[in-house]
Amino acid sequence: MTCLLADGFVELPLGGDWTLAPDSKYFVPCFDSSLFAFRTGKAGSRGLKIAAAHTDFPCFRLKPDGGSGYPRAMAP
Repeated sequence: MTCLLADGFVELPLGGDWTLAPDSKYFVPCFDSSLFAFRTGKAGSRGLKIAAAHTDFPCFRLKPDGGSGYPRAMAP
């Protein structure tokens, strides 16, 4: 969470009401074991984009996939 705070993200409570501002960055810690982070769009923009990941390993790395050009997740 320290990295997110240093990058300008604002922590929001999991069970509370949120007041979000356009073009801002937020994160919500969940049960001391996970979190989700998101950015709001610029004022007047439309749509929703979501990217998500899950890993049970303490380290998550991406490596090129043998010539296909697409990265793949690798456990340490």
